Amino acid sequence: MLQDHPLVTYIEDPFADSDIEGYKKFKEALAEANLGHVKIGMKHIFKDSTLVKVQEITSIRPLTAIEEKAEQEHKDEVASRPPTNEAPAKGGRGAAAASNAASSQMNTYKSPNADKFIPSCVSIRTSPLSTISDLFDFQRHSASMSDDNRFSLIIDDQVNDEVQSDTDCSVVDLGIGLGCDYVLVKGCAKPERIAKIHHYASYTSRN
Repeated sequence: MLQDHPLVTYIEDPFADSDIEGYKKFKEALAEANLGHVKIGMKHIFKDSTLVKVQEITSIRPLTAIEEKAEQEHKDEVASRPPTNEAPAKGGRGAAAASNAASSQMNTYKSPNADKFIPSCVSIRTSPLSTISDLFDFQRHSASMSDDNRFSLIIDDQVNDEVQSDTDCSVVDLGIGLGCDYVLVKGCAKPERIAKIHHYASYTSRN
């Protein structure tokens, strides 16, 4: 689908919050299909906008030599498994039972980074944050990571539409100042959202 629709460059929450493995495989599939420009965003898992949760998911630590060896052995074992749709050998109940036991033992291994994933973008709602400094904390956390592991912020400000004036476009200035990939406005049904879109356009027209 992404190859047929090249204008699609961002996909948000493609998997359940608990399916970190799905996110990892999807990212690998995009790279293999030369679709590395498509960004993966996570929003729902960070719905509370807490830095602790973002750090919990995105803080990938280096593996020790022992852990690297165990992880490589696990990958080799997984690669050597027969296809799941392969029919068992005739009269091979004992062999099948032994195979199931071996698979069960292999499945007990869990990488220290199994529940970690660094998306291209992290969507943060501004309403739960008390100060601008709280928002900067997310940016500082990303900046503290290696270049290959940094994520970009997406500011979700549309929950504040009811309390903003029609001309309050500060969230656009903030998003550009933080280097955010996106600012979530969600359509143009309200005058305050149209004002934000026009304000952003004023930036792009200067280039």
